Amino acid sequence: MISFDFMHNVGIDDMDNNAAYLKITPNPANEYIDLQLTSPNIKTENVDFYNINGQLVKSVPFNGVFIDNVMIQRISVADLSQGFYFIKVGNETTKLVIQ
Repeated sequence: MISFDFMHNVGIDDMDNNAAYLKITPNPANEYIDLQLTSPNIKTENVDFYNINGQLVKSVPFNGVFIDNVMIQRISVADLSQGFYFIKVGNETTKLVIQ
């Protein structure tokens, strides 16, 4: 007999309190992005943009402001060509589409 547990509930208490969460809006973007980072211990100096070939194409200082325990920073992406990018902040990476 094979059984599966589909009803395991993961609550807020089960989450790693030291984890970082990186969110980019709007995505897709064309003029700017708002980077939102939630992390108590992030250690980084730059926000790095990589193309799909893994080449660093842009790097800006990481200097957002804290609002309600979230680091928020607006970054211009008007200088990037249309396509797919990876944004790295510390150990966190997320995808971005430029239109």
